[in-house]
Amino acid sequence: MLIDDAALSISCCTWNVGGIDAPGLDVIRRWIDKGSDLIFVGLCEMIELSAIRVVRESVVPMSHERAARLQAWRHVLRSHLSEYELMCEDGLCGLALFVFSLRDQELASRALTATHRLGFGGLPNKGAVAARLEFERGATLCVVHSHFAADQDQCHARNANYRHLTNETWVFGAETTEVRLKPKHEFCTCGDFLCGESMPTGPVEARLLDHSLLIWMGDLNYRLDDVERGGSNYNPLVGGVTPASPEYRGLDAELEAALESKDYQHVVDSCCQLKRAMKQGDAFEGFREAPIRFPPTYKLIKNTPRLTYTKSRRPAWCDRVLWRTRNDYLYRGNAQLVTPPPRYLASLLGTNYDDACDDDDDDDAAALISFADHAPAIDAPVYAAVPTTLSDHLPVKCLLRWHDFWDN
Repeated sequence: MLIDDAALSISCCTWNVGGIDAPGLDVIRRWIDKGSDLIFVGLCEMIELSAIRVVRESVVPMSHERAARLQAWRHVLRSHLSEYELMCEDGLCGLALFVFSLRDQELASRALTATHRLGFGGLPNKGAVAARLEFERGATLCVVHSHFAADQDQCHARNANYRHLTNETWVFGAETTEVRLKPKHEFCTCGDFLCGESMPTGPVEARLLDHSLLIWMGDLNYRLDDVERGGSNYNPLVGGVTPASPEYRGLDAELEAALESKDYQHVVDSCCQLKRAMKQGDAFEGFREAPIRFPPTYKLIKNTPRLTYTKSRRPAWCDRVLWRTRNDYLYRGNAQLVTPPPRYLASLLGTNYDDACDDDDDDDAAALISFADHAPAIDAPVYAAVPTTLSDHLPVKCLLRWHDFWDN
């Protein structure tokens, strides 16, 4: 693990488990690296998303099947992360998000959760669950775990999923409020140094993009375009896409060579719907992602001795981890500075516009942009997929480091 004592380390782990039972600790150990200050674990399709199950989960807050699956996953995660505290968890149908923090390390003062449905007619087969962490001196971190619309030709629906979630005002902690164990004198006057009781202060309304750091992970379901499927012998293997017969015409020569040479980033940059949406401003504008050096995460043939992709779907990097900081609003893909309205920028930075600068000051925007320079500095030294065929998706993990966190 590349842990920097001067940075807040955040481990982000996402997996579409395809309805499988919670696996043994050997798989969990390879997927979830210990040592980070915070660990976010997100699951998609924790239960199989049959029509009957989806309808049932839309009317029953917690079905017996979902409760049993949650308990099993919670048990295996806690067994692996015994030195961590489960700060909060939340979920929606097949989605689940767990937030862990190192024990005896006072980080967040509060951890609040919220969910949103994205399925047709408000069904929970697709959606998002988010956790908001509040720190001292006003810094906030939000992690979103989502499952977007499926199918090759539904890129516009996935972009619409993103826009819906980011345009909405989320109500964090509307049903439950989880508060991190903190020195009691910071919240009440009982006299004890440590307080084991929750000190709820009510729900918080916020938009996702308003947080100091926003991490977005999950099965985003974006596919590869401009890659035509081959014939019946099409059989991509781990390490690249290998034509199985002379009749294979699935990839043009350039892309075929790139995959065979494991130049995955070239394929993503050339064909990935998500990258195109980011460049065109259709979704995830201003977000960042570490270089992709692992094979496509979807769609695998389950329980095979090596990674083999099904013939019925194009291989794709559906499972991703992205992040965006507040000062990313100021920049576009060409790194040119964009000056937003000063009052809106002040709201993004969590400061009062009138306090930051006088109304008659011509340098209002410049002053606020200077203030934005203190937004988080993030890097991602680890971005990888775990080779396992228990599900038809690969588990993905990403280590983020917030370098100036302790100086905020």
